[in-house]
Amino acid sequence: MTSVVSYTSVNAVLRTVPAINSMTNIASADVAHHAARVEALMNAKLSRSYAIPFTSVLPLLEAVATDLTIYDIIAKRNITMTRNEDNDWPSRFKSAEKLLDQIASGELPLITASGAVLTPSAGAARVWSNTQTYEPTFNEDASGVTMTQDQDKLDAIEDARD
Repeated sequence: MTSVVSYTSVNAVLRTVPAINSMTNIASADVAHHAARVEALMNAKLSRSYAIPFTSVLPLLEAVATDLTIYDIIAKRNITMTRNEDNDWPSRFKSAEKLLDQIASGELPLITASGAVLTPSAGAARVWSNTQTYEPTFNEDASGVTMTQDQDKLDAIEDARD
C-alpha cells in the first residue's frame, strides 16, 4: 500500500517561524488544522492537472504549503502586521499563491525529493459546473455555517428567467 504524503507539517511551520507559537499561543493541533485547510485548497487547484493525492515528497509543495499555512495562521489570528522591512509575509503569501497557480497550470514542474519530474496527468479529474465562476453561497466550517450572496449569480439567475 502506498502512503499519502502531506504537504507540510507542524514541525515545518514551527521551524520556519519559531516565534509563531509565542506570537499566537497556538497549539500543535491548531497548526495542523490550518495546514489541512491549506492542503484542501492546494488539492483543489492541483487536481486540475495532477492525480491527487501525491505519494512522493515534493519539496516545492512543502515550501508553498508551509508559507500558506503560516500566513493562514497569521491572518486568522489577527496578528498585527507592521509595515516594515522585517515583515515579508504578505509578499511571501503572494509568491506562494503564484507558485501554486503556476504548478496547477503546468507552467512550473513538480520535482520529487529524489529528483524525478512529475508530469501533469492527462486523466486528471476535471469537474465542470455552470456556476463555477460564482462565489459559493455557503461554507461549512468549524464555526458553523456562514452564508454569502454572489450578486453576479443572482443577476444571472434573474436574467435567465426573463
